[in-house]
Amino acid sequence: MDIVELRLLGPLLVRRVDGSVVTPDEWRSTKTLDLLRLLALNGGRPMSVASVVDKLWPSVDWDHGRASLRTAASQLRRVLGGDCLSRQPGCLALTDVWVDTWAYTRRVHEVDQARRAGDCEAVVALVREAEALYAGDIEVTSGEWDAEAHEWFRSQRLRLLLDGAEAAAARGWLRDSLDLAGRARDIEPTEEVTRALMRAHASLGETDRALGVYEQLRQDLAERLGVDPSPQTRALHMLVLSGSSGPQYTWRHVGVETPVTELVAAARRVLEGSAAGSVVWLCGPEGSGRRTVADLAARELGLPLYDLSTLPADAYSPEVLDGGDDAASPGVVLLPSGSLPPAWAVNIVHALAKRCPGVVVVRATEAPVGGVADADGGDAVVRLPRLTVGDFAELASILLQGTPAPALVDELWERSSGFAGAACRVAREWVSEGRVIWGPHGLHLADRQEHVRATGGAGALAAVLRSIDGESLDVLSVLAVASTPLSSDTLSRTLDAMGRTAPVDAVLAVLVDNGLVERRVAGFGLGSELVSGALRSWVRPSAAAVIDEALQAQARRDVVVQAQRLAAQGQTALAMALVRDRLRGARAGGDLDGVREMVDLMRELRRLQSVQTAVTNFRNGLVPMGTIPTPRPVGSGGGPAGRQAGGIAAAPAVG
Repeated sequence: MDIVELRLLGPLLVRRVDGSVVTPDEWRSTKTLDLLRLLALNGGRPMSVASVVDKLWPSVDWDHGRASLRTAASQLRRVLGGDCLSRQPGCLALTDVWVDTWAYTRRVHEVDQARRAGDCEAVVALVREAEALYAGDIEVTSGEWDAEAHEWFRSQRLRLLLDGAEAAAARGWLRDSLDLAGRARDIEPTEEVTRALMRAHASLGETDRALGVYEQLRQDLAERLGVDPSPQTRALHMLVLSGSSGPQYTWRHVGVETPVTELVAAARRVLEGSAAGSVVWLCGPEGSGRRTVADLAARELGLPLYDLSTLPADAYSPEVLDGGDDAASPGVVLLPSGSLPPAWAVNIVHALAKRCPGVVVVRATEAPVGGVADADGGDAVVRLPRLTVGDFAELASILLQGTPAPALVDELWERSSGFAGAACRVAREWVSEGRVIWGPHGLHLADRQEHVRATGGAGALAAVLRSIDGESLDVLSVLAVASTPLSSDTLSRTLDAMGRTAPVDAVLAVLVDNGLVERRVAGFGLGSELVSGALRSWVRPSAAAVIDEALQAQARRDVVVQAQRLAAQGQTALAMALVRDRLRGARAGGDLDGVREMVDLMRELRRLQSVQTAVTNFRNGLVPMGTIPTPRPVGSGGGPAGRQAGGIAAAPAVG
């Protein structure tokens, strides 16, 4: 670290320049800590000595107050180390300190500027950044001055959340809008907050929930104040009842263009007579979206869809299908079929197709073998494949009306096997259960047993910060920034590279017992994706950069060690492939040190390969001894990882 870090939003946290966390027993008096908090809450501006004495020692005379201030200032410098407290003529100010309230105040001004400029995306992004900083309210411990700060930051957060909810709704991110408005209600259930919730629910088609929010407000106002909601809120209530409260969500079907086109082409051949009496088999597993494809094809053809999927199990019996009306208007008749139908059922369907003035489409898992109706033409088969990864991610955003986190998309894919219909069903279940909640990096899926309110992880993060010490926070911060499981050895080496010392194995054991960390196949990872995202955004950017640099250095070292082992075993080609892959990653990530180190290592491996080739040729009598290059240990180049790992002479002996 380069400066002192001070967190006032949520549990108090003070970290020195060397990265160590100040423990509560290091503050010799509460006034020392109050002095730090008072100067921090002044926004970084110099504060007059008279004002400091008046707020911290209001009941003592001037001389005693100044003496107490000198003592507290001296103790503050001793605890924090370095010159973080500057003395100006008649004033005091904090220097070389990063304070979360200062960063939050900057976000407040930036959100206001973006809102005035009409940049909805920037407003939502900045509100997310501000929420990542807000791990909790400022603690009130000393009286009026911190109580005022407590209320000011709460009111600013409420305003930001409402601005974010409005901007998200304007952008069409309705799930984000709903969650932001919901967190605003947790602060204060005002009428403005209620209207934002009602609009979000109504735009998502959740009319019952919108009306429930209004009824809850009406009852609360009647019980507490004996009044009705304002005219604006009552007017919105009437709009919700009439179904015109705001822009309704319009479905856009993703990834079905090809099946719809194929079904329309097959249906037109039947309608034009070139394939009269034929049947179109619409094949795909349950949940693949066959009903939707048939409906879209019927609309494109301009024909009604007769969905007979509710027929009983004996739907193919002559008693059910016989006696159709020959004079009926043409249309698309959708018949049910759970799997491959028996031969007699296929014959009946073909008989129906000859009499039907429209197109017979049968939903099936697979089409019957042979599938030829008669001499007039053959059946058509339209298959519904899984969605592509890009189409599926787009579908997830449409279904959830927000930007889902990658983990949520992966879970939805696993539950639906990549089929659109199943994904729609699963997403509706999650939404109805209230499991889709907003997080710092997109929409998150909460576990059924996860007792975390939909606050983007802020409440859970505050609870975590209150329950851990500095060493545990270091481990959790590294895991959050890494975003992937790490071994205890990698964690230990990363912390050592950052100048931190911690009994990693003991710390991990406690964190696993508390449910904050999970043991996984690849190592240790954070137990809650929601807390992981909140913690990742909460870490100060420059501190996150230090952690990331240490992780990159460890990754480079691991590559050097693996390359050394492979080269020592004579597998130089595999070592070069490993280094080449790491070189691509370093280039993509902008890791210049990694690029230089991997380039140097690749040169050494190429030299080693030439040595090994020359030795092989010498043994085969193809070249004289003097043509063999001098071997050099792999990984002994100028890079830091190479120096740290040491070199292994990997050239084979000659003779």
